[in-house]
Amino acid sequence: MLMNNQLQSVSAASVDEKLRLSKALQEITNRIHAAQNIKQILVDLKDGILNLFNAQSITIYVVDKLRNEIYSMFLAGGTELKEIRVPISNKSIAGYVANTGKVVNISDAYNISELKAIDSELSFDVSWDKKSGYRTKQILAAPIFNKNQLMGVIQILNRKIGTSKFSEEDKNLLHQISEVLGIAFYNQQRFTHRRKTKFDYLISRDLLKEDELDSAWEESREKKETMENYLMGKYKISKGDLGRSYEEFYRCRFLTYNDKTVIPGDLIKNLKKDYLRRELWVPLEKIDDNIHVIIDDPNNILKRDTIESLLKTKQVKYDVAFPEDIVKYINLFYHSPEDEHSFSELLGKLDDED
Repeated sequence: MLMNNQLQSVSAASVDEKLRLSKALQEITNRIHAAQNIKQILVDLKDGILNLFNAQSITIYVVDKLRNEIYSMFLAGGTELKEIRVPISNKSIAGYVANTGKVVNISDAYNISELKAIDSELSFDVSWDKKSGYRTKQILAAPIFNKNQLMGVIQILNRKIGTSKFSEEDKNLLHQISEVLGIAFYNQQRFTHRRKTKFDYLISRDLLKEDELDSAWEESREKKETMENYLMGKYKISKGDLGRSYEEFYRCRFLTYNDKTVIPGDLIKNLKKDYLRRELWVPLEKIDDNIHVIIDDPNNILKRDTIESLLKTKQVKYDVAFPEDIVKYINLFYHSPEDEHSFSELLGKLDDED
């Protein structure tokens, strides 16, 4: 009976550990896919990945095809960002993994015979250990692929418990993480190569796929809907997420319509209502000698020059808002009922939208 109870206790502990690991893996997977750039994965998220393993250290490399190297980043002294680069060749462990696409599991990095049994050129550079005072022993390294395309290498060092090689469970877990990283690196590299848009935040947060965004431009025009309303309707993107996407792209405040806003009489007295509705901007308020203007595109230099000329000042701060909210503000300020004509003008401008 005692033996059965002990076996049940061990079995329950094993199940609990598997559940914990599964939950931790899902959490770090979500964080990897939510990362804003590759540097965030290499530097900020690596400790979270390391916590999944019975290991003391981790290095994640990204491939640099132009230089035929893999590189990683780390913080020196807690603040200074530094880069390490390794040639893709059989002369180093990470380079060998990148060059051959093979997993390497070593029990002692200083054992020359063990390294030569893998490849005659393979060696371990002890200079890093000498600089850091760290003694590398076990190494488990795996390639990072996305659809047979090399994206990098992931390497864990030194088991916390045990002196033999890393286990099969560690190898399986490393494979799962490498698959996640492969997709993330591919998306990050593709993302940096395409033209930036005000909806990039949605793609980087997996709220919208790139091909969905591409088709939404044309579909919204065909349906004569604003892009914002189309995304909110078809893809259930919240107004808050759209606003955060605008703020990240334009580097300014995102404002929504508020019918309690005080009418800025002095700021609009010389401006024509129909002109403002057509051009999609309006002064909102004055704060610390700066006139705050809401506009559909704060990056439009020509429009900004015109605004500053009409307002007779360069002290203008620009905030972004949805076109329909700008029209609502204009109607509020000029005591105009909202009508179909104003939105027809608005939708007519969509053909000019980037």
